[in-house]
Amino acid sequence: MLSLHRRVLVPMAALVALLAPRTAHASPTTPDTVVATTVSSSAIRLTWHDADSVVGGFSIERSLSSGNGFSVIAVTSGTVRSYQDNGLGTGISYYYRLRAFTGNDYSRRSNIATARTTPVADTTPPSVPTGLTATASGCSQINLQWKAVTDTGSSGLRGYRVYRNGVSLVEVATPSTAVNDVNLPALTSYTYTVSSVDNAGNQSGVSAGAAARTASCAVVATPTRTVTPLPATATPKRTSTPLPATATPKPTATAVPDQTPPSAPTSLSAAAASCTQLTLIWSGSTDTGGSGLRAYNIYRGGTLVKVVAAPATSTGDTGPRRRHGIHVCCARDRQRQQPFGLEQLGDRQHAGVQPGADRERRSGRDGDAQRRGHAERLGIVRP
Repeated sequence: MLSLHRRVLVPMAALVALLAPRTAHASPTTPDTVVATTVSSSAIRLTWHDADSVVGGFSIERSLSSGNGFSVIAVTSGTVRSYQDNGLGTGISYYYRLRAFTGNDYSRRSNIATARTTPVADTTPPSVPTGLTATASGCSQINLQWKAVTDTGSSGLRGYRVYRNGVSLVEVATPSTAVNDVNLPALTSYTYTVSSVDNAGNQSGVSAGAAARTASCAVVATPTRTVTPLPATATPKRTSTPLPATATPKPTATAVPDQTPPSAPTSLSAAAASCTQLTLIWSGSTDTGGSGLRAYNIYRGGTLVKVVAAPATSTGDTGPRRRHGIHVCCARDRQRQQPFGLEQLGDRQHAGVQPGADRERRSGRDGDAQRRGHAERLGIVRP
């Protein structure tokens, strides 16, 4: 009976074990504190921490960007906590992340770690610039231009150094290949050279020289204003309305003041037009002073009664009915008056009479007879 009982108990234990519920296996813990450290110009070392003591392994991913492009570069065992990535490019930044796994179960991805391989020192200078030209622009400037160069080192091209007569003048940043040398003295020759420089400080040899000479600066003289007097024969603009007797002529500015009066009018004659009006006619004057003839002053009895604008040589005079004074015609230029002229009373003429001078008073019978004789010759009928 006992042996039979034992045979029954064994199968029952196995059955219980088979029927008991199985415990689910948890996913691996996510690796943390991933650190990337530069080892050399071609290697980066990774280290990390994982809370699980035993995992199947770690999957290591790498990219050149922190946002995308990750791919698996290595798979390690679950017992290691570091990895060295070799064979990398010089001076390049790389980005890494990890996942732990056990069988087909994977953890979440770790933080992203980055490092840059050490750049190789650039000891190669860029090429020498060519095609340098120097062109003078005016009397104080020379324009320089050359061809661009390339840099075969890893640092890249920084710019160009320009020399004038062997002395450093200026450094021009890339990509410019031209510069103007200004504020130079006139009639001076200069020789220029140029070299290239990279970001590591390597400098090429200097280019072939280019020479130029500044031009002469023309002296600009201040123009002198010259006023040319009118010729003696110039005729002023004709005006239809005579100047009023009280008008004061405005002098015309000339380079040299006109101090020469015009010539005295000649051949003055007076003819009665009616019992109250005389018509005066004379020969015109000329002006040699440069300002030009302007007008004639008409005097009666030594008093200015009218101004007749040139070129007119006649006018009418309305005077007293019974008596007619002595008429004098004087020419005037644009600056002064000819003080001499002709006087006429009836048919008498006197050359060289001073206008305004005192006239001899005629009295007595001889004076009256003379005036009556003039009146008859002029056709004036006195009542």
